[in-house]
Amino acid sequence: MFKDSIPLFCCPRCRSGPLSTSEGCDAPDVLFGFVSCPSCQARFPILSGVLILVSNPRNYVATHRSAVFESMLGADCTQQMEDYVRACAEDGCEFDKSEEPDESDCSAYLNSHYPSSITSDDTPITRFVDLLSTITDGYWTVLLREISKARSSGYLFDIGCSVGGVFHRTQTENDGWGGYLGCDLGFRGVHAARKRAISQNVQNHQHFEFIVADASELPFAQSKMSCLLASNMIDVTSSPSETIRRFCNAIPDGGRLIISTPWYWHSGVSSMDDPLWSRDSAQCLPALIDLVQGFSGFRVVDTHRDVPWPLTISDRHLRLFLCDVASFVRECQ
Repeated sequence: MFKDSIPLFCCPRCRSGPLSTSEGCDAPDVLFGFVSCPSCQARFPILSGVLILVSNPRNYVATHRSAVFESMLGADCTQQMEDYVRACAEDGCEFDKSEEPDESDCSAYLNSHYPSSITSDDTPITRFVDLLSTITDGYWTVLLREISKARSSGYLFDIGCSVGGVFHRTQTENDGWGGYLGCDLGFRGVHAARKRAISQNVQNHQHFEFIVADASELPFAQSKMSCLLASNMIDVTSSPSETIRRFCNAIPDGGRLIISTPWYWHSGVSSMDDPLWSRDSAQCLPALIDLVQGFSGFRVVDTHRDVPWPLTISDRHLRLFLCDVASFVRECQ
């Protein structure tokens, strides 16, 4: 985590801010340490450069301990941080292996979000993904077009950033954003995104950051946000309508909201009683538009239906989704 990112965040528990740095946070790029809330005294760890900004960070580290331990191998980590991670892992929280793919699957998934010209993989799957990416008005073409329309000197907040595909593509577009903040609940993906951004010596953005955070908590300072992008994550939240309500409340006047989703519902994840939940995907986009425009000042700018999105799950497993994309603006009141 870059130390000058601190003003971007607030406490996910009590919403107070700004957070303050504590032990181990002296360098400009902090790999291990803590930030804390001056109001409720909650502490949030920085592990391998990734800030864990969720309400219960100990439980999160326990659940994702495999990926966390893997990221720390060979790292210059203090004994204090090693003890913290080990203590979290021994808290008795059940470890769900399904939370994190194995390393080979993560690599294939990561590369599916980046052009093969910057990856080392050349397989039938990656060649097929490259072919699909040439489709007119394919997923990345449509999404980048909408992001470009929202361009400003403020920050692009990428909720559900996964392995950083949006960040890489906005960099290659040299789109002039004042900064980028990506967040996701998957530690391995966020860590991979950060490593790739640093290894590519990114210079186009004035600032970027990748953290672990929950879309239902949004621990961010509203004043920095110009555009909130929620890419293909609404249908894997426990309460999609409530999540969108939080998004709308977080966006300042003049800000943009861009939502893309394949409406790939999981009854065990999202409530079937949610107003957006429907087995008829044709009903979902109109319901989304009505929901967002029900908040003060929001107006739909553009919509796209059935946009093809190829996604590599592993080196022999490819899925093709059809996504809807909707862009909104919050007009000044």
